[in-house]
This record gives sequence, structure tokens and C-alpha cells, in this order.
Amino acid sequence: MCSTLAFSHGRTEAALVAELLRDEASPRLPELLAAAVRSHREVVRDCQRGHGHERHLLALYALSASSGAPTPALFLHQAWSEVSASTISTSGARQPSVASFSFGPVCPTGIGVGYLLFASSVECTVSSWKGKGPPAAQAGAAPLRETPCAIDMMAQNPPSCNASAIADNFFQNLRQTHCPRSAWVKLMRDADSRPAKTVVVVGCNKGYDAAAMTSPAMAAERQTADFPAIAHAGREDVGIDYNTRAPDRRAKRPADAPVAVVSVRLRTVDSLVESERLALGGSVIDILTTDAEGHDALVLEGARDVLTRVRYLEFEYHAIGHWASASLRDVIGSLESSGMDCYWAGHERLWRLTGCWDDRYQHFRAWSNIACVRRGDVWHSVLGGFAFG
Repeated sequence: MCSTLAFSHGRTEAALVAELLRDEASPRLPELLAAAVRSHREVVRDCQRGHGHERHLLALYALSASSGAPTPALFLHQAWSEVSASTISTSGARQPSVASFSFGPVCPTGIGVGYLLFASSVECTVSSWKGKGPPAAQAGAAPLRETPCAIDMMAQNPPSCNASAIADNFFQNLRQTHCPRSAWVKLMRDADSRPAKTVVVVGCNKGYDAAAMTSPAMAAERQTADFPAIAHAGREDVGIDYNTRAPDRRAKRPADAPVAVVSVRLRTVDSLVESERLALGGSVIDILTTDAEGHDALVLEGARDVLTRVRYLEFEYHAIGHWASASLRDVIGSLESSGMDCYWAGHERLWRLTGCWDDRYQHFRAWSNIACVRRGDVWHSVLGGFAFG
């Protein structure tokens, strides 16, 4: 099942599995499993966009059955019998308040699998139709016991990504990368519904920003910096280097026009989090976002400690400010060392960067955003569902 809550009165759509794995003992199992997962992600994405077929066909079948008219040939075909027989039906929950969860079969010969996802484990229950006896459920439970071994094998021998194909698709969809809608955020909320989360927002994207976040070296060397005093609330007008940049057509000022400035204290994200007691006892920062008008790499450099505890990170990338000389590849590598996987962000798609670098990215400097998520976190699978390839 996948959520269709993006639509009014939406609930679920059945995401039917179409991939079969053969020769379970094959050393190619990790590769085969990864291919099946990629294919299934596409099916899930279609369902979430309202492009699934199962509920639509089921409604047509119910209408035909209740109308008294002859059954349409479509529903008499053997293919309908096969596609509508959900031999294995599954559903899961992630809410920390749920202690146990089960899900029943939807056809007499099938089994139901209910699962609970935890940080370091998965708990499953298997049920079969009343009167069919325990053997059906027992037979269905056997592969579940073997699954951790297959997953462990895959983790030790991960399939390599096709970096060139991912980059090709990324450059074909560049319009998606400017101010992306980040469709996965809603599913992140559904995956972890805890009401209390710690969110740190760095930058001048909304309202007045009186503190400049920067690298430890710059903060130690300069202590303060001149920040333009002409920012407008709710608009992206200026960055910390505004007075040194070329004439700005948005502000319609010549290069030699004086700009009023205010002196602001330079602080790192690490020092801010510590002084404001935002994450007591080394607790996690659920979300960190930066939009620092070209200085995001410096912001991240000053957040080295915090980044080891961040679950989700999103930052802006382009050719202005420090990004003109900073290496995106180095930034992605540093975040990988912190335990995070990063992606180019689009409206409804992600393109993996971590472990899938393509040298063409080094020359790409257009306005874009990058989303990163901690490996092993429940949100990691959410973003993985939007990843191309």
C-alpha cells in the first residue's frame, strides 16, 4: 500500500509488485534485489501521483457488479483473476506509540504481513485466512526469517550505481531543480509523526537575519562582519558579501554606490546550537536547512559537530559567493563521512550524488538545492523512494 493523501479524501493505493527474483542462491542477489527495488519505487511514485490502476479497476468492477448488467469481458479474463488476487498483502506502521501491528490477508488463499519499523529492527506478524490453518502463515513467515541475511549480503556487496545515466536524467530535468517543491517532506512527516522536532534554519530566505553563520576559521579571525542594512522582510535581497559584488540589477544600484551596513557577530552553527541549548546532551537535530546566498559551504564547515546528529539537511547551491570557488564534490564527500547520503533535489524526483558522482556536476553552477538524509534513518527510505535509477 502507498499513501495518496496528497489528494482530497485520498487514502491508499495498492502498489502491486511486478518483479520476481529467481535463483535465490545466486551471487547476483544484491544486484537483482536492487533492480527490483528500483522498479517498485517507480510503481510507488505512480501510485502517489494518482496514476495507479488497482483502485480504479476495482471501482469499475464494483460498479459493474452492482449494476445488474452483464460482466464486462475485462473482468472475465484470466489476467484479471491473477492481478486481482493479492496473494501477499502487506502494511506497516512507524509510529512510536504503536506496540504491535498486524494486517490480514485479502483473499482466501493469501497471507497478510503487518510490520513495525524501528531504528534498528523490524517486527513482523503473518496471518492467513480463517479455516486455512497455520501452514499458510508458517510458509509465508519462512522467507521473512531469511530476509535479514539477504539484506546483510546486499549491504556488504552494494550494487554500483550508474552515475552517467543518473547525470543524463538530471540534466534533462533541470527545470525541476530550481526552487523544488520537495514532495518527499510530506511523506517524511507521515513516516515520523512525533510532534516535537528540532529544526535549525540558517540564512536570509525569510525575514531579517542579524547573525552571519560561517566557518570556524573565519569566525575566529574576523569575529564580526558588515551585513547590508537594506534587507526586506520576506525577500531574498542580499548576502553578506553584497557590498563587494558586481552591480545588482534587482537593487538597481551602480557598483560604486555606498550601502549602509550593520556590524553583526560571526557565529558557527555548532556554537549557536550549543549556546542556545538546542540539542541538549548531544540529542539529534531533526532538520537543518541553509540558504546563505552562496555561503552554504562555509555554514556547513561550521556545523561539523551538529552534522553528525542531523537527520535531514537541505542547502542551496549555485555560482554566487563562496560557491564560485568551493568544491561541491568535497562538500558531498564530507557529508558522506558524517553518515549522510545526498541528492540533487527536484519537484518530485531526486538524483543521487553520494557514491554516484559524475564529473559534469563540477561545471554545473545553476540555482539548485541538495537534500541529504542520514543513513539508517527511517527518512532515508522515504527519500530513496524518490531517487532516479
